Amino acid sequence: MQLLEGVVQHYDWGSPHAIPDLVGAPADGTPWAELWFGAHERGPARLGDGTQLRDRIDHDPVGQLGDREELPFLFKVLAADKPLSIQAHPDRAQAEQGFAREDERRIPVDAFERSFRDRNPKPELICALTPFEALCGFRSPGDSVRRVEAVNRVELDPVVELLRANAPESRRIGDCLRWFLDRSPAEAATLVDAAVAVPGNEVYAQLHRHHPGDVGVLVALLMHHVTLQPGEALFLGAGNLHAYVRGVGVELMANSDNVVRGGLTTKHIDRDTLLALIDCDSGRPRVQRPRGGVHTYEVPVADFSLTRVDRAKAVVELTGPAIALATDGEAQLANAAGGLVLARGQAAWIPACEERVEIDAGAAQLHLATTGTAAVR
Repeated sequence: MQLLEGVVQHYDWGSPHAIPDLVGAPADGTPWAELWFGAHERGPARLGDGTQLRDRIDHDPVGQLGDREELPFLFKVLAADKPLSIQAHPDRAQAEQGFAREDERRIPVDAFERSFRDRNPKPELICALTPFEALCGFRSPGDSVRRVEAVNRVELDPVVELLRANAPESRRIGDCLRWFLDRSPAEAATLVDAAVAVPGNEVYAQLHRHHPGDVGVLVALLMHHVTLQPGEALFLGAGNLHAYVRGVGVELMANSDNVVRGGLTTKHIDRDTLLALIDCDSGRPRVQRPRGGVHTYEVPVADFSLTRVDRAKAVVELTGPAIALATDGEAQLANAAGGLVLARGQAAWIPACEERVEIDAGAAQLHLATTGTAAVR
């Protein structure tokens, strides 16, 4: 068990203050968007002795990971001052095919126009540390019709017709999404101006303020707007169209950086790939709320699991590696190999060989990322 130093990612939508405040670092005027704790090649964390986590795993794969070939998850703090892109992530087959396709085209892995930077799927869980706004999944066609009609523009009549068509809901939603993404920049800008003028459309006005005239504002008309309170979480599976709008949270995902974008971004947009991989079924996002001081969120994957220990004690029986992050106060970790105290913003790497860890967060809050088969009580 060792301290683990995260890697900062400076994306333009990040907060200049939230992550520096969490880790006790001076703000430097740049946007600190994400703090990565993991072994992904684009941002491997370092252990307290200065060793890269990737190197430690390479030298002792069984002791660090157990029976796994790689660390199956990436743990982050995400701090958004501006909206992130409207995006979706692939499942495993889509990721492997997309990576191979872009490799065949000889697109460098770090190139602007690259969507698939690895072969892994990217299901993810976002858990709010502050009130956290997101767009997530699709409204029913009936609900979307009311929002589109409120814009009151004749140019949107084809969208109303598509939403009312005699076809399965997912087909109607997909056809509308395609219609929006097919608009020229000039057409999109005119319709966005009309949409943000509708009373009650404050979230669309916020998107427009940061991405003027962007077609993503029109896509948002089809999507649910959710505000998570601290401790509440959303699981986002493959193909779920979403966009984080504002707030700070911990994010746990499969070990991947594959993102396919459709709008609200200065990064690469891959319209056709996005349309091919998204799930257009409607339905309200399922917000998970913590119950008790020790709460493990539900995720339908084995790659990762997230437990929130809030002013409580817990015992964890590990079947793989874990990363613990103190998000408030001072938490204590102990096992047969020794003990460690985590101040607010500090993280620890717990290798699989240590098997069991006791957590005392009686006056603190800690988030624990593990593989999906760990037992927490």
